[in-house]
Amino acid sequence: MTDKIGIAVCSHFFHELEEAIRIAAWDRVVPLRFPALCGKPPLTLEKLKTVSGPRFDACSFVHILGGNCCRNIRTDPTTATSVQVHVFNPCFSMFAGETQIQSLCGEGAYLLTPGWLAVWRNQLRFDGFDRESARQFYGECLKSAVFLETIDSPQNEVLAREFGEYVNLPFRTLKIGLEYFRLLLRCIIGERELSKAYRIS
Repeated sequence: MTDKIGIAVCSHFFHELEEAIRIAAWDRVVPLRFPALCGKPPLTLEKLKTVSGPRFDACSFVHILGGNCCRNIRTDPTTATSVQVHVFNPCFSMFAGETQIQSLCGEGAYLLTPGWLAVWRNQLRFDGFDRESARQFYGECLKSAVFLETIDSPQNEVLAREFGEYVNLPFRTLKIGLEYFRLLLRCIIGERELSKAYRIS
């Protein structure tokens, strides 16, 4: 087995992961993805292995990053030393920190990222919403839609505006970039490397 480190995120965040790895030139880090089902049904380690296939098996260690969808992942004794689950509350905290994200949620903001926006119509259908029911649902407990722009693209604001109009919520863009996410990944990878160094010594 090669000494590669796998990092798995849901498909909504996969482009951010790929870009962070590219910028840092981490040639030993393998980006892995799992379906963005938000816990419906809950993600299992077996499902992740099936989806990732040989890319998972090529890694000597895998970090799984996510929100509540990852909370119930269980590792058995044969995988406990090669898989670590990192749960963020909520999952957006990977990109801006829990304090800022919780503050936005407390203000009644519905948070969006590029990956979710790219498939927002399909996502609403998956959740069982048409335009009328979506407006009713989102309007009951939310005051705005906030687009967390992790990766710059001209299409982002167009999609955010379309979603805001569809659910009848005002929207704004908050440029956050990938700096926080890259630092988080660097800490996770560094912790793994440091632990390995101690075992060798």
